[in-house]
Amino acid sequence: MNRKILVILVITIIAFAGVQHSLANIFIKGKFTELYDVSGTKLDSCQTCMASTTPPVSWNAYGTDLRSDIDFSRTNPEQAMRNIESLDSDGDGFTNIEEIRNLTFPGDASDFPVSETPLSTPEATLTPEDTPARQQTPVPEEIETVSTNSVTAFATLVMFAAVYFLAFRKKE
Repeated sequence: MNRKILVILVITIIAFAGVQHSLANIFIKGKFTELYDVSGTKLDSCQTCMASTTPPVSWNAYGTDLRSDIDFSRTNPEQAMRNIESLDSDGDGFTNIEEIRNLTFPGDASDFPVSETPLSTPEATLTPEDTPARQQTPVPEEIETVSTNSVTAFATLVMFAAVYFLAFRKKE
């Protein structure tokens, strides 16, 4: 009987190890589709921000810019989304907002709006005074992994301790 409880508990812990992280990304995707009204389109997918959704996960250029923005928050990502609209995250010559409006991935340089006229490089102009660049906070890849793994490891330790004391304690 105790062995059954232990096996069920181990399977449950393994199954739910990454749920918190996945739910946070689903929330961000929901906010993106709501803000830009792209529900039901190809942009209504994890590929908008993620290069890979299977472990090890990786962010594409748009997702990296989003996470690096100073206003980024997993619980309120809309301001950061607005802040990076004017950037060309994937370097294909179109701003993020142009790509979103044309339903192309802003983080994939091979996916861009169809243009009737060829893109040209604008001529350099002199600005009378220096304008400060928007500050972006770099977000190392390890931060997210470490914090998620720490929470998961702690929860796993607590669960195993609970099972140990419940299942293997001496009966009086």
